[in-house]
Amino acid sequence: MKTLVLFLSLIALPLAHAAPLTLITEELPPYAYREGGKITGASVDIIKALFKQANISYQIKMFPWKRAYETVKSQSACIFPIQRSQEREVLFNWISPVLITQTAFYANNSGDHQVRTLNDALNLKIGTYRGSAVEEYLTGQGFKVTSVSKDSVNASKLSFERIDLWAADTLSAPYFIKKANITNIKEALVYFTTLRALACNPAVPDKTISKLQDALQAIYKTGEVDKILAKYKQ
Repeated sequence: MKTLVLFLSLIALPLAHAAPLTLITEELPPYAYREGGKITGASVDIIKALFKQANISYQIKMFPWKRAYETVKSQSACIFPIQRSQEREVLFNWISPVLITQTAFYANNSGDHQVRTLNDALNLKIGTYRGSAVEEYLTGQGFKVTSVSKDSVNASKLSFERIDLWAADTLSAPYFIKKANITNIKEALVYFTTLRALACNPAVPDKTISKLQDALQAIYKTGEVDKILAKYKQ
């Protein structure tokens, strides 16, 4: 009998001390960035609230986009706040939406480009962020896209008219513009709504995915997500 109890205890031990789920993000202010040695930001705060609600242990790491994306494709881990797209849908299991974001075209104040519809931007040089769903969409639609590894670079490029338009997130763009003390950029057209999610490698257990999705619905119902985002819109 003692042997059986010991055997069952040894089986249960790994479950009781399961390793934290690895969550990977990229530097994407104000959604995710380092401050004082810690990883913080709007999406990070939402993820922390989500995992607290789900009562699941986790650790957050920050990698460059390509490394983050390839790591989650090959390992039992999750990435956030990834833009959900048709091309990526079958690669991951999704907890969504962590965020619903909008993308706009930004223009130089001194430019003469009138952008009222997507077609107005078709022959213009558009700056985007490499690896983003927006880059994929615009490229697929035949727009003239020039991409950079850090989206903040596009603010400077547009300010000096090295690009005609900048396709950027409506929370990130004002952040970069303000940080760089740029005064000659304006929002021209909001044209794209994106679901940003927590995407997990299929090796992450379905039970974990289901628990996290339920927890996400719960923190939306309590208004916690809206409270977090409000802090970053001030």
